[in-house]
Amino acid sequence: RKAVIVGVSLGCGLLILALLLVLSLWYYCVWYKERKSSRISEEERFVKSDFLGDEIACLDDLVLERQIGLGRFAEVWRVDFLGKEAAVKIFSENEKQSWKTEVDTYTNPKLKHEAILNFWAAEKRTGLEGIVEYWLVTDFHAVGSLGDFLKSHVIDCQQMCVMAHSLAAGLAYLHSKGDNGTS
Repeated sequence: RKAVIVGVSLGCGLLILALLLVLSLWYYCVWYKERKSSRISEEERFVKSDFLGDEIACLDDLVLERQIGLGRFAEVWRVDFLGKEAAVKIFSENEKQSWKTEVDTYTNPKLKHEAILNFWAAEKRTGLEGIVEYWLVTDFHAVGSLGDFLKSHVIDCQQMCVMAHSLAAGLAYLHSKGDNGTS
């Protein structure tokens, strides 16, 4: 009788373990498929926004002019692109996920507003010596990032009010539910 109880217990345990394994595999497959469909495809060399319309064929016409910033995740260059000033943020291969996150953010159609930086394009590139880089092209702002500007400038009350208004407009837009700006 003891052997039967041990056998049944062992069989039930193995059945539960098998069921958990099947459920885990099913969950992983659903999660992986959903995650894969929401990410930029590795084969997709070039992603473009609506900002420049059909002007962009590829980023091969982009000319790096001078480095204007260096951060923890990427370096930023001022570039000439089809006769227009732009900025390109260059991520190393180790920062691929940071690049994908920014591309996903900038390509969100709900983030088109005058107080939010305009996205132009993104591309996976092979740089010098076969090194993989991830490029993100946006508007160029001559004063640089807000942090750099505030570190190097003393602003008066009027400038502070203009900046606060711009920041508030951007935040209000991000927190609004519709195009009319209402929450």
